[in-house]
Amino acid sequence: MDLSSALGEAARSVAVQTRAEHTAEAVRDAIFSGRIERGSQVGESQISSAFGVSRNTAREAVRLLAAEGLVSQRPNHSPIVTVLAGADVRDVFAVRTVIELGAVEMIVRLGAAADLAPLRRAVDGLGRLVEFEHQTEVIEADLAFHSALVAAADSPRLATAFGRIESEVRLCLSISTRSHGTVEELVDQHAQLLRLAEEGRFDEFRQVLEADMEEAVRLVIDGLGASGDVAS
Repeated sequence: MDLSSALGEAARSVAVQTRAEHTAEAVRDAIFSGRIERGSQVGESQISSAFGVSRNTAREAVRLLAAEGLVSQRPNHSPIVTVLAGADVRDVFAVRTVIELGAVEMIVRLGAAADLAPLRRAVDGLGRLVEFEHQTEVIEADLAFHSALVAAADSPRLATAFGRIESEVRLCLSISTRSHGTVEELVDQHAQLLRLAEEGRFDEFRQVLEADMEEAVRLVIDGLGASGDVAS
């Protein structure tokens, strides 16, 4: 294959990948907002028809969503939006807790060198949503705080580990946000964590974070029950 042909083939591959990423992003947003319900079929044909993209692009979009845990693929069946059970929720939050508590340990070691400014901005961002309570924006502002916490540890590998579960965490938060709680409560929780971090009271920070994680698991599992999903 000559250089021109090789570059042309590479460009086509990039174009498919880019379209697939945009398509996956649109489907992802619809899942988080609840417009596409858990258990719904999201196969190549449905996505191809809905978005006017090729089957190859739709297939790649499904693959991306499956890699994030948002879509479940089964042999000889169409892919479906992942249906979470209670055990799945507990596992996601167990891993999340390990990562975030690990971040706290690293922040303690960094001391004054740790950058807590993004945590302050995240709390401010949540506070601005009190009057509107737009679900997607609330979830993003909530996650922005915890992403900033992990980033403050200054560990690329820890940040990568958090990134790998982020979509599943979003899916869980979309369930709990639709079912329980208010933005004011979220602001209070995160403001307390921020205050403890700024004052260097990390033993208390850990205790509050673990309690918040346990409460989040309860809210998500309650939300699963309210929607008719089986929480085991």
